[in-house]
Amino acid sequence: MYPVRVVCTKCPPQPDVPKIDGAILFDPSSIERKFKGWTIETAPDTGWAWPELDNVDESAGGAPLAQRDALKLLAVFVQHSDSKPEQQRLLCAEEKSEERGGRCAHPVMMINDLGQTFGRSNLFNRDQIGSVNLAKWSASHVWSDGRLCIGDLPPTQTGTLDNPRISEAGRKFLSDLLMQLSDAQLRAMFDVARFSERTEGDHRSPSVDEWVDAFKKKRGEIASRTCPS
Repeated sequence: MYPVRVVCTKCPPQPDVPKIDGAILFDPSSIERKFKGWTIETAPDTGWAWPELDNVDESAGGAPLAQRDALKLLAVFVQHSDSKPEQQRLLCAEEKSEERGGRCAHPVMMINDLGQTFGRSNLFNRDQIGSVNLAKWSASHVWSDGRLCIGDLPPTQTGTLDNPRISEAGRKFLSDLLMQLSDAQLRAMFDVARFSERTEGDHRSPSVDEWVDAFKKKRGEIASRTCPS
């Protein structure tokens, strides 16, 4: 997803939309660049549930445990609470071929819609709690049981991932990636996503620097832990 500013010179009049020199301004707007390939599904808008990650066979070319556990831990990190199957997608990362009879040589399990994140997972997926809430996100922990490396992601009515147990290989894989992000990159990420413009009830909007500090603190919870093998 790429945030953009759209100035439309031939759009029909829109109520309550600002204008610039007679043109209509849509800001914020976004452009979605879809992944190359085609969706594998048995019915529209069906995806995969998180327990299905455990069915991936590394010996058949599937992702190793370290990568699958890292994805689970990343979901905990951002508090991906609305993790129903529709939010995930099974994608074939290649062009369709009649020669293969609809079979796919390069399937990919991906998160298509993160839904509610950077807040606190909650039973009823309440937006004010679960989506871009610095107070809730900062107060949550990465681990519900640090000794056993069980992620702290409380269950929800729609979610299919809750409190996953993470291997040391998965923890280290994600930690090594997160530690490569510089402060400037983190600021750019929160700034371009307009986090500082999101209000939290009657409270002031937290600054980008506050979001960066919270990110680094939670990243440190992952980096400082050693999980059972």
